[in-house]
Amino acid sequence: MDKISKTIFGYLLLFWLAQFPLVSWAQAKSIWVKPLQQCWVFPSSNMTSLKTASDNEKTILLPTSQGEIVGIDISKGQAIWKTKIGETFDSEIFVDGQSLLVAGSETAAANALGSTPSPSMLSINIDSGIASSLIPNLRLFDSEGIFIESNGGLVVIAERNGNIYAFNKALKEVLWRKTFDLGFTTRPKLLNSRLYVGSSNRTVIVLSVIDGEMVGQIPIGKTPSDLLLSDSALYVGDQLGGVRSISLSTYSEIWKTKTGGGISEIAAFEDVILVSSNDNFEYAISKKSGKKVWKRKLAGRILGKALVESRIAAMVTHGSNIGLFIDLNDGAIVNRITLSKDDYFVSAPVFLSGKIVVPTNSGLIAYSPDRCSK
Repeated sequence: MDKISKTIFGYLLLFWLAQFPLVSWAQAKSIWVKPLQQCWVFPSSNMTSLKTASDNEKTILLPTSQGEIVGIDISKGQAIWKTKIGETFDSEIFVDGQSLLVAGSETAAANALGSTPSPSMLSINIDSGIASSLIPNLRLFDSEGIFIESNGGLVVIAERNGNIYAFNKALKEVLWRKTFDLGFTTRPKLLNSRLYVGSSNRTVIVLSVIDGEMVGQIPIGKTPSDLLLSDSALYVGDQLGGVRSISLSTYSEIWKTKTGGGISEIAAFEDVILVSSNDNFEYAISKKSGKKVWKRKLAGRILGKALVESRIAAMVTHGSNIGLFIDLNDGAIVNRITLSKDDYFVSAPVFLSGKIVVPTNSGLIAYSPDRCSK
């Protein structure tokens, strides 16, 4: 074959190959590109937008609009226990080892007395559903929102109104409490001896874990909406769509970038951060440079995501009946969940024991490509 013929043949081969899409790692290797089976349905007429949680491959933890938490067996989709925490939830549920931490209020009783509801902090055993007071006689004041963070022995509670508490979980002792003349806008984050929390004065406040004293204040310029910590950097998303990387050693800005809507969640994945924006896009942003590696448009506001494999995440959006599985290397769609036309997602999915569990307006539904029987 002469040189011209080889060239023509090469172009023809490239044209033929172009008719077929490139197969990503996820499409070639993952079981999550296979058709999904519906494993079970847990019907409920009391679904909320509060995030469902999980513990250790055995139990799904479902908050309901009746002020209850239901423990559900992941293998069968059946209720194991049910615990009343109050009439309303004042926090998201937070899994801390074999305990579930949550704040709840008795709204009707407070209203009958003409007083403001006072949230109580409870610790619930995940195996049995038995609840106990996390800190006896600890009175919280802000029923408008409470953030919980823990690193095992130390539990931090931040109220949106500016109160913050730290206590020893094992001893049930309050270590310190502080009140700031501002509001807290993010869940606190703990790293080593420091605690970081976003504030309404458009800064991230840095506190000493030992005594709660302020040791730093990082100006952001916009109100923080979510934080992510790594060993050397703090990533801050704000309510106007900005994302920043901040040096933990100097508190100086390393880089910043912009999305088209407020940031609802930042999560880590290898050498990028995954950013959910209220512009209905999911972004993968380089940790090192702040460059956008890829972005994926979704059908609406992103409720959350769950990693189902080392490189694949399930994502759902508010009011939609289609959930997507995204290859995190390039943002490609590799699979999907389609609900019935009358159902829609209400909160983030949860992955455990080989199943993806999605909260919908009519209950929980579990799917798997191959592990429904396990």
